[in-house]
Amino acid sequence: MRSSIATYRESLSRLAVEVDDAAADEVPAPSAPDARGGDLSATPPSSGRRRRYSRPGPASGSDAAEPEEVALPLPQRNSLCELISKLREDIQKLQASEAEIKALSFNYAAMLKEKEGILERSPRAQRNSVQENSLNVTKQNGYSSGSSHGIQPNGLHSVTDHHKLNVLEEERASFAIKQTSLENEIKQLKQQLSNKSKKETEIERRLEDENKLNGFLQQELNELKMNKERISTSMEEVHKELNEKKSELRRVQDELSRRDKENVSDGSFQSLRSMLMALQKENSDLKIERGRLEADLKTMKSTSQKTADSTSDNKIPDLEKVKEEMDSLKRALQDASRERDKAVQDLARLKQHLLDKDIEDQEKMDEDSKLIEELRVICEQQRAHIMQLERALKVEIAKQEESKRIINEEHKRSNEQMEDLKYKLASCMSALESKNVELLNLQTALGQYYAESEAKERLGGDLAVAREELSKLSESLKVANQTIEVSRREKEDIATKLSQTERMLADGKRSMQKLEDDNSRLRRALEQSMTTVNRMSLDSDNSVDRFWTSWFACLASLRKTSKGLALHKIMLVRALSVVFWVSRDA
Repeated sequence: MRSSIATYRESLSRLAVEVDDAAADEVPAPSAPDARGGDLSATPPSSGRRRRYSRPGPASGSDAAEPEEVALPLPQRNSLCELISKLREDIQKLQASEAEIKALSFNYAAMLKEKEGILERSPRAQRNSVQENSLNVTKQNGYSSGSSHGIQPNGLHSVTDHHKLNVLEEERASFAIKQTSLENEIKQLKQQLSNKSKKETEIERRLEDENKLNGFLQQELNELKMNKERISTSMEEVHKELNEKKSELRRVQDELSRRDKENVSDGSFQSLRSMLMALQKENSDLKIERGRLEADLKTMKSTSQKTADSTSDNKIPDLEKVKEEMDSLKRALQDASRERDKAVQDLARLKQHLLDKDIEDQEKMDEDSKLIEELRVICEQQRAHIMQLERALKVEIAKQEESKRIINEEHKRSNEQMEDLKYKLASCMSALESKNVELLNLQTALGQYYAESEAKERLGGDLAVAREELSKLSESLKVANQTIEVSRREKEDIATKLSQTERMLADGKRSMQKLEDDNSRLRRALEQSMTTVNRMSLDSDNSVDRFWTSWFACLASLRKTSKGLALHKIMLVRALSVVFWVSRDA
């Protein structure tokens, strides 16, 4: 059973390798009928089915020519549906051919098993026949003693061997014919597989082209959207410009109305001009009157000079009246001249102002007329541009809607095709997975075996390491116990030494207490002696005697201790100093 599975796997691997080589090299295989010849009885029953599925071979040319439809315009994309239906049929045929290949592989394996069994049985039969012939020969030799009887069995044996060899040669020839027919069929199947692989690659390429086309159409749609947004922004800008132009036109109209009002106010300028003319007339009248008055004055002066001598006495009051009238006339004349000068100045100023105003109005009117003409031309251009943009926008919107509709249809079709192809791919993948699961089960079983063996080896190694560590730990435990015993002994020695030191400290404390008591008694005795020395200071002899007596008494008490000697020396020095000072004072 294992050998049959191994041979089946090897045959499948060889077929796959040969199919890949054929697809890579693209070498045409020989035709089936010429290779088979007339031996149709030797082919297995599945050969008829293989012949049925091998007929649509010429369709490969049309399929190879179909990828050019991808670059066709949009109205001719209905042929893509036909192409997809053909591709579905090709996929079904490919699946059928795969099933036929599997059946052929099983039949081929069975035939190989049969031939192996026949070849195994034929040597056994030959050996059995040889043994039977040898037995017959011995029997005949036993029953007959002539040489002629011994030659006949050898002749029969040679005849049977020759017949068996002929049978084996015929079987080998038939097997070779079947093998050649099977090889031819395998080559045909390889060619079909190569054609199917080519078709699959073409399908994949077409799908890639469709995806690229979808991406290109999506990009065009995005570009159309961006163009629409750009056109909308340009339309908004144009509307803004129109609003600005309208506002500017309103401003110009307001300016024109204001100018009209100013023109209406020019009537006041005309009235001023009439007033100026009237003033000029009055000025001329005043000039005439002035000349007349000057002439009258001259005549009056001449007459007054002529009559001054004759009528000086009688006409003094008349002269005074005349002088007064002349003074009043002079004043009136001066006022009139001043008013005339003022009127002349006002007239000149008004004339200059009117001239400047007329010049400015003329310049403004010229500029306004030019501006109005320019604005009218710009408005006409903007209106024409807006009309063109609106028409272009309508055309672009129509194109965009058409492209959206076409893209949606293509997207739906491509989605349907993708779903069908995905379903077929899923079925193929499930079949492949079912085959892979068996291999995985075997691999997992083998992996589990290897893992268990490795785990066993690892556990053995871990056990050896644990034993080594246990021995090391036991040795370290022994060393630790020894160190603990040594530390216990050292602790006991230290405890004994500590008790000795504590006893020594207690003895020292008791001796210190005794010394302190002795010192206190010495201090009291010294104080008493000093008091007595002070009392007896008047009488030096008596005090000295008493002092020395007390001193010896203290000396006797101090000599009893070691520190008393030191204190004795100190007290002796002090006593000598006291005696010295006392004797000095005395």
